[in-house]
Amino acid sequence: MFRNRFSVPSLSVLLLVGMLSAACTAPAPTLVFPTTVPPFGSSSATPAASRTPLPPTALPPATTDTVTAAPTETGPAPTETNPAPTQQPAADTNTPEPAAAVPGAGVSTDYLDDRSTATGLIKSYFNAINLKQYLRAYSYWEKGSKVGAFDPFQQGYQNTASVKVTLGEISGGAGAGQRYFTVPAALVAQTTDGKTQTFAACYTLHLASPDIQGVPPFNPLAIATGTAKAAANGTSTKDLLSHACDGVPQGAPVEPAPVTNTHDITSANYLDDRSSAVDVLSSLFNAVNRKEYVRAYSYWESNSKVGPFDAFQKGYAQTASVQLTTGQVGSNAGAGQIYYTVPAVLKAKTTSGVTQTFSACYILHLSRPEIQGVPPFQPLAIQSATAKLVSNGSDTTTLLKQACANQP
Repeated sequence: MFRNRFSVPSLSVLLLVGMLSAACTAPAPTLVFPTTVPPFGSSSATPAASRTPLPPTALPPATTDTVTAAPTETGPAPTETNPAPTQQPAADTNTPEPAAAVPGAGVSTDYLDDRSTATGLIKSYFNAINLKQYLRAYSYWEKGSKVGAFDPFQQGYQNTASVKVTLGEISGGAGAGQRYFTVPAALVAQTTDGKTQTFAACYTLHLASPDIQGVPPFNPLAIATGTAKAAANGTSTKDLLSHACDGVPQGAPVEPAPVTNTHDITSANYLDDRSSAVDVLSSLFNAVNRKEYVRAYSYWESNSKVGPFDAFQKGYAQTASVQLTTGQVGSNAGAGQIYYTVPAVLKAKTTSGVTQTFSACYILHLSRPEIQGVPPFQPLAIQSATAKLVSNGSDTTTLLKQACANQP
């Protein structure tokens, strides 16, 4: 499953590679870490031939309330992502794993691709390492971060069986449209020959404020730098974390610790999560609600026929906010490709105060991460969609049952 992402307490950040020339009695893997810390303040393969792509539709900028009545029926309860942050809808349990899990003692094997928060990013990084999805792991590093070429990065993990990560207190700062986070981490790695190795690590993450990113491609939260020190096995986690970021510029403590909220897509929350098909759609409309249109555009595949960015952005000019409700997710896999079909009901409010309801069907695609071998990594994304304007009084459950009825 894509979900249950926090089943392992404090899974987080690493960068294990090769053999570190550190003064430690036991041999330790080399950590390839960039060392320059910026100051605070300042494959997809061809789809199956039997699949006919649907014409893409983001949210139709309709201005009239055209009525398409739908009969009232009972059915399975929908999953709703509601602007009301106090509402906690049922989790999506219909989306299968995108890749085979690689278990390790105490290590989560659920698929996690989350850049919403500093914790989400670091956990996603080590999740990719533990699942042997090295291209995905590599993608979490910022371009120009000095992490080096992909091939040495991947080769450096060949002797790593699994990594457990515990995060310390995260600090952050912002200025001139830039945001930085400093993340201390205690790393306990298991090698393929059964050895245990321990490190105190520190990561700096960077995000150019999404609202000022005006031209594609979107640059998400990413790892800018990292440092690591080998430590004796058995060193307490408290001791590892207390000095992990010594000498690294830090901002004010982020309290409470950042935790991704996948149920709130209002403008008050920040959601950039591709862990499941529903998470991608939730992130899309969170970006729309926050007026972060370059980010919204990034959730569509490059070959999706969604059209040029300028037209995409203009299509939302009269959209004030969107509510998303999703139904049962369908999946279809073959030849290393996974497709998801997601029925959805969208309730949009225009800038003039008019409410509009749409019945939609989204097709999402992921080329299995473990077979993607050449950068850049292609994450789960929207391939196509259809939508139609319906009556505001239409039964949501019925709409969800009918939205994708004609899709394979």
